Amino acid sequence: MRKFIALLILAVGIGSGVFFTIVSKGDLVLGCVAVGVGLLFSGPIAGAVAGVGGQRGCRGARSGWFGGSGGVSNGGLFKGDSPIKRWDR
Repeated sequence: MRKFIALLILAVGIGSGVFFTIVSKGDLVLGCVAVGVGLLFSGPIAGAVAGVGGQRGCRGARSGWFGGSGGVSNGGLFKGDSPIKRWDR
C-alpha cells in the first residue's frame, strides 16, 4: 500500500508537468523539462509521505555509523576511546 501511495504521488508530479505543457502549448523539450521538475519535487515528497526508501524497518540495519563494518577495528583507534554513537554528533 505504501508503494502504491508513493507511485500515486509520483504520477501526480508527472501529470502536473504534462498538464503545464498542454496548457502552455509548449514543445517536446518544455514537456520533458516540466515532467523532470515535477518528478524532482514529487520524488522526495512521495518518499517522505509513504515512508518508502528509508532506513526504518530495514532488515539487517545496524546501529552506529559504521554498522560493524569498515576500516575501523572494534578496539578503536586509541586506548581509552569510546565508540562514536549517533547522539554524540
